[in-house]
Amino acid sequence: MKNKTKRAGFFIVTLCVAWSGYFNLAFCCGSPYEHSFHLADIPDYASRLATAISSSDQRSISSICALNRKVAWVIVREGGSLGTSRSVILRTTNGGQSWERQIATDWGDGVTYPSDYLLDIEFIDSQTGWAVGSDGLIMKSSDGGKSWTTKRTATESALTHIRFLDRSHGWVLGDFGYDEAEILRTSNGGATWQHHRIKNNWWLNSLSFASRRNGWVVGERGQAYQTTDGGATWVSRGMELVKKFDNLKDLDVSFQTVKFINADVGFIVAHTDRGTDGISELTGIVFKTNDGGYTWKATVATKDLGVREAVFLNEAEAWLVPYDRREHKLLHTRDKGKTWEAVSTPSLSVIDRIAFVDSLHGWLTVVVSSVPFIEQLYHTSDGGRTWQRQLADK
Repeated sequence: MKNKTKRAGFFIVTLCVAWSGYFNLAFCCGSPYEHSFHLADIPDYASRLATAISSSDQRSISSICALNRKVAWVIVREGGSLGTSRSVILRTTNGGQSWERQIATDWGDGVTYPSDYLLDIEFIDSQTGWAVGSDGLIMKSSDGGKSWTTKRTATESALTHIRFLDRSHGWVLGDFGYDEAEILRTSNGGATWQHHRIKNNWWLNSLSFASRRNGWVVGERGQAYQTTDGGATWVSRGMELVKKFDNLKDLDVSFQTVKFINADVGFIVAHTDRGTDGISELTGIVFKTNDGGYTWKATVATKDLGVREAVFLNEAEAWLVPYDRREHKLLHTRDKGKTWEAVSTPSLSVIDRIAFVDSLHGWLTVVVSSVPFIEQLYHTSDGGRTWQRQLADK
């Protein structure tokens, strides 16, 4: 996947939240996958679990899927001193007080390989979930992550995001690099996948579907595409959004997140960089649609911090991560963006990404070391007033 592979592996954290009532649906049953395995079948399973995280000197959290206040999964990407790496899936059933290590991609199980890594994970109920990663790798669990089946799709791209709308219809975003992306779609619960290419000008960051036919993909340098046929074809819509602000060019705008909370209401967050004389002027923008993405209205959330990540709980409440990495705070609104409150974070480290399941309960990751690269996971149960560290520092 050209340079994006390295970038996604250790420097980008993707957070996915399975929203209650909207994404908490079951996948269709069936096993169309090429291999299956159970943790108990792996030699020395217990001892290898005990050292799965402590033996490496780099760690990034590639994805978090929070099903509810108690149940969540994370993908931890680790790299050893000899340049080897693994992806480890962990699960909590008590809000992160403890984490169960479920599988690692370098365990020689005959299904995954030392070169494999995972980038995104989504569970739609307590039992059924998927994980995607390098070289077209898709993994599925039907027992809460205790065992996994895996499939190699007919693509060499790294699969960076997976989203399911109902039991049958799902989409995966794959990235070949800065000039081409791929959308995989299924209408039969993953038994088969169709592949579609998008000729884009830079990285794509996020995808979301309002219905089985209507979806959006957004990314850097003003890249925004809409499909109205379930992902078979895509139409560029980025410049329509960019032109809502005077004197902006597509190169000035980066669309960071797209999220539909129902069939009609959706959001896109973006930041602009219109600096002069070498001075950056970051503006954070929130676009909102009430008609499934056919028309959008834009508001400015921050004039000087930018926006890098967002979580929308409903039409009124949202959390934003500033693009300016010097700012160690979150922005929070409960009144549809009319006002934004600054919420302190647990350390002066760089905030990477966030995931909230309701107004009080959420996770965030911070970069605690750049050499070696190490990220730390924190959790709040009081809306960000206090934070508790959940994975120990290296």
